[in-house]
Amino acid sequence: MIWLVMKIRISLGATMYSSYIKNLINRYRGNTDQALPLSSTSNVLDPLRTTGSNFLGVSSATWLAFGIVTITLILRLWGIGYGLPIIYDADEGFCVSNAIRLGRGDLNPHIFMWPHFMFYLLFALYGCYFVLGYAFGAFESLEQFKHLYINDPSDFYLIGRIFSAIVSATTVWLLYYLGKRYHSKEAGLVAAAFFGLSTFHLTYSSMVIPECLMTFLVLCTAYNAYRIYEDGELKNYVLAGIFLGLAVSTKYNAFLVSFTILFAHFLFVSKQFGCKKLHRNFGRLILAGGLSLAAFFIGTPFALLDYRTFLKDIAFTTVVTHPEIVSGSFGMAALNYIRLFFFPDGWIYTLNFIGVFIIAGVIYILVRHKKQDLLMFIFPLLHFLFFTEKTIGDLRLRYLIPMLPFFYLFGAVFTVDFIEWVASKVVLKTVKFFSTIKVSVALLFCLPVIVFEISHSWRIEAETGNLARKWIEAHIPAGSRILYTDYHTLALKQNIQSLMEYYEEIQAHTTVTEAPKEKLEAAANYKGPAFYIRQVHHGWNDENRKFVQDLKYRPKGVIPFDYDKFSLKFWLDRKFEYAIVFRNTINRYLIGKESEQFPALRQFYAELLNNSTLIKEFRPDPPRVAGYHIQIFRLTDKENSSSEDGF
Repeated sequence: MIWLVMKIRISLGATMYSSYIKNLINRYRGNTDQALPLSSTSNVLDPLRTTGSNFLGVSSATWLAFGIVTITLILRLWGIGYGLPIIYDADEGFCVSNAIRLGRGDLNPHIFMWPHFMFYLLFALYGCYFVLGYAFGAFESLEQFKHLYINDPSDFYLIGRIFSAIVSATTVWLLYYLGKRYHSKEAGLVAAAFFGLSTFHLTYSSMVIPECLMTFLVLCTAYNAYRIYEDGELKNYVLAGIFLGLAVSTKYNAFLVSFTILFAHFLFVSKQFGCKKLHRNFGRLILAGGLSLAAFFIGTPFALLDYRTFLKDIAFTTVVTHPEIVSGSFGMAALNYIRLFFFPDGWIYTLNFIGVFIIAGVIYILVRHKKQDLLMFIFPLLHFLFFTEKTIGDLRLRYLIPMLPFFYLFGAVFTVDFIEWVASKVVLKTVKFFSTIKVSVALLFCLPVIVFEISHSWRIEAETGNLARKWIEAHIPAGSRILYTDYHTLALKQNIQSLMEYYEEIQAHTTVTEAPKEKLEAAANYKGPAFYIRQVHHGWNDENRKFVQDLKYRPKGVIPFDYDKFSLKFWLDRKFEYAIVFRNTINRYLIGKESEQFPALRQFYAELLNNSTLIKEFRPDPPRVAGYHIQIFRLTDKENSSSEDGF
């Protein structure tokens, strides 16, 4: 009996081994349909391949994904107060100020160059902040809460930045699940790591800008679109439509992900019913469209309630970004975007080889030409073409953030498959823990980025903007007239005279009827050094400015450009004494192609630099001192002023 059992076992073992050898031969002969996966024989031993629970009812892959998300969140929260109270990105100020303005009781932002969903979310967060602060005695009244924002808005920016960081980390988690459905657990983990540890995304995901929220909502839409492609269930149409509407209500350009839903629908119908019955399930597609429209108006209700202003602002936005208006070449803009997108900090400087794998991944999914690859490629392709054309003359890298998860997913798929292919040539297929090894090898490519980010952040001792602000408050007399020469500021306080005259100018050119009383009260009661401050506004080329000044397109709050202000004499006649120059910004108008596109600015900056006296400058000194190159000038002829100006 024992002999019989042993004979059966030996026979079964020989059969299994011969089957395994046949599969191995088939694999190397190219008959992959009959071959086993590379790590199939060790799936039971591989923690990333086990289907059961490993610890506390959660699989090892999920724990690893959670660890990746935790690391990405920590890196985003590290140094999240950078620069405050100075705001270097004007769009951060646009988001926060519009959210705060809702607290006056008028829930209509009255400007539709951006939709309003982000404003309302921030407004809700600030409301929670006030309620909690009031309950614990941090604020004694609403007036004190308002004055906190006016005197030092740092807390409000921190709340918005933390919100963006959490949303971005959640996007990393969602990408893991999309990668798992799209390819494998390994691809999902690698994609999450590539995306979460991208220096490009790390830079922008700690800022109060709508692209972070938009990216999350676009990925939610794409995930449910992929589910439509898989099984065509009604709930996925519902969720895809809702997330699409909310995404568009965050940034209008999110409408491009609707093509992903459309393509997923027709792929499923053709797979299920054949190409001759593409009309099947059309009602579900209509339902998704209706829900997306409803979700958009929930996030931006005054697009319907104040539709005239909405249509006028949309017309304005379309005009000032028209290809015939902006200057530049589509091809050069595309090449610059590609270079900055894949290698934002230079792959040699940070040893960031991830960009190489992403480029290879895009080529890989295009060459293998699977339907699910094309489905995932639609949105990033359309988004890239759309923004390359719209921003030829004004490249802004953060506009490409919503494309990141898709490209990093393609890079992850290539990386996982490439490692498996290499391993199949040099190691035995019976190697244990092969899936874990694949992910570990792929994650090693992220290690230099982590080391660079941590070491860079750890060594920052100071930031030029706050150094310059403190120097000005200590050395320039209060009440002095100071000119900001571009859209950057140093968070210096305006005195009451400066504010009142500024709002008089606003009233002369817009429909604003009165100056905010809270700002005037705060300025009157402010005890620290305050100055008379003005700012030279610019941002479009000369052709664009003509359209901006056309009242048919000019939205509320946009002041017409006065070319007299692009003159040093204009400011000297008005007794302005000092000018603050962010040299990184103005250099673009002094040299290169943009010097030809902006002749008035080129002349103004050249006149300022050549006929004023530099009294102080602050240069970044990486990694100890971060920030911009800031120069402070005294607006007098050099002949009549000493180099140090007595300081």
